[in-house]
Amino acid sequence: MLIADKVRNSRCRMADEHSRRRCILRELAGLLLFFPENDITRHFAIRPGTPPELRLHFALTVTRVSCNSRYMKRPESQRRLDLLNASVEYILNHGIADLSLRPLAANVGSKARLLIYHFGTKDSLVTEAMIVVRDRAQQAFADVVQDGRGHTSSQIIHAFWQWATSRQHERYLRLFFEIHGLASQKSAAYERYLEGAVTSWVEMMAAVLPPKLSKQKRQALATLAVGAVVGLMLDYLSSGDKKRTSDALDLFTTGFDALLKERIAPRR
Repeated sequence: MLIADKVRNSRCRMADEHSRRRCILRELAGLLLFFPENDITRHFAIRPGTPPELRLHFALTVTRVSCNSRYMKRPESQRRLDLLNASVEYILNHGIADLSLRPLAANVGSKARLLIYHFGTKDSLVTEAMIVVRDRAQQAFADVVQDGRGHTSSQIIHAFWQWATSRQHERYLRLFFEIHGLASQKSAAYERYLEGAVTSWVEMMAAVLPPKLSKQKRQALATLAVGAVVGLMLDYLSSGDKKRTSDALDLFTTGFDALLKERIAPRR
């Protein structure tokens, strides 16, 4: 609530103007108690530990331009990035099925209303967090395959399978499937995430396929590879049977390499 709003909506209705002003000042001092000290000091340059009544004095004596923040594009701040990265870790560890802003905010050292200030809605925060998670996984994929240099397609697929199904990274898989199910039900809220949820993986896979293939064939083969691997990953998470799903992956990659050779071989 803006200070001007607080003054307009004040319950102080004394006839004596001096008493009314003192009453409003007490209300505003109480309002500032709800602001985290680091936010107060950051916005008004007040030393930590300053009593609420003095915080109010400094806040009211600093000249600030007020405007409706809902219609302004806020610059990316370090605080926002810190909150986003901390939220990513929380979501990776707890999932999103029972996600509530209050426990999340408490875990990342903030408050629910400040998360809303920075990200707009809970769905927007989850979307941004999932894009970060996807970027991390895709960077790991790029590091593993080294842009495909010196690796066959089957080796690339196996390398990522081993990374994704390792105990250290399994939480990425679980979160991907969890958010994808939710996003499919709430496509409008998670539109930004859905835009590249699968196609970005297809593009990465297509980029490491033999350049002799046409763009259309590379995209079709990459779609086949990504679809097969995603299906096996879902099977693995559901059953916990890594040997069976890994054996199935072996069969797929053998056939995939043969298919590539067939597509590359000159027609007679």
